[in-house]
Amino acid sequence: MKEWVKKEEKLAILFINEINRLQEKTQAVFLDLMRERAVHAEAIDKIFSLPNLWVCGDRNPLEKEQTFELPHAERDRFLMEIYVPYPDQDSEKKIIKDPEFRDIGKLLTRVKPVLKISEVRFYADWIEYNIHVSPALIKYLHNLVLATRKPSLYGISIPGVEDVDDILLAGVSPRVNMIRAAAQTAALFRGSKVVEPRDIHDIFTETFAHRIFFKNTAQTRRSNIAKIFLEEIKRKIGV
Repeated sequence: MKEWVKKEEKLAILFINEINRLQEKTQAVFLDLMRERAVHAEAIDKIFSLPNLWVCGDRNPLEKEQTFELPHAERDRFLMEIYVPYPDQDSEKKIIKDPEFRDIGKLLTRVKPVLKISEVRFYADWIEYNIHVSPALIKYLHNLVLATRKPSLYGISIPGVEDVDDILLAGVSPRVNMIRAAAQTAALFRGSKVVEPRDIHDIFTETFAHRIFFKNTAQTRRSNIAKIFLEEIKRKIGV
């Protein structure tokens, strides 16, 4: 009989470096972890519950050899995919000058607690129930989602692609409620208690692009095609 070990008040942050270098079997472990929020330690036959798990990672977009594309289901569980550019000049000079940037242990000593996990949960619930999303905006968001699945029905096209439906493998999944929550948070940061179309637009590419999958013929150009595809959707689907 497996023993469950619960750590209710612990925030578990899991950062996966160069996630696309992990083999598919290893990626499947993270898929289980993200879905179940628990991990089974077979050696001691215990299941550790991680209800406050936060998974993030990075990937090297330049190299393709010895890398593995993330499974659709795993990628869909990430809220956002964000492009990280080079640091600005002042920050980069500081990285070069400051010896602490060569020692991750010293850098981590700078990290100080800001909120308790109970406060994080409180604010998440507060945003959910106090930042208003109108029925009309829900309909608009749903139309954006539907356009990623059947673009031809909405007159969506991509320059240089004869038939978008023909290269599309899958559009955005029903996990779209995560996108609504991101738009609510964007509205809060804007200082509003009502979500507007601009809040959806602010998080549109980051929350939609990695949830769209193309067939093998277009998969190598997925990032560029997805951005053009989403711009066309945003332009075609009326607010």
